[in-house]
Amino acid sequence: DRDVTGVQTCALPISIATAMGNAGGEAADSVGELIAALGLPWRLSDVGVSEEMFAEIAERAVRHPVVRANIRAIDKPADVIEILKLAA
Repeated sequence: DRDVTGVQTCALPISIATAMGNAGGEAADSVGELIAALGLPWRLSDVGVSEEMFAEIAERAVRHPVVRANIRAIDKPADVIEILKLAA
């Protein structure tokens, strides 16, 4: 099936993993494999972001409209730093 723009559509929703050729797998694993296959950076440290930069990043982030509109409340720099540490 194709929509009005000619883009192929699927009658039933499918998982990200299935769409990426990993039927029954986890989406996170499929995306991780894609990132690795493309040779893209995986962690913030891979692109030169160090923990010493987190405070400034966090201060700027809590004022950004997209961060302020996040479904999970991110009200203070410590919230952003917690996320940055997970991606370090």
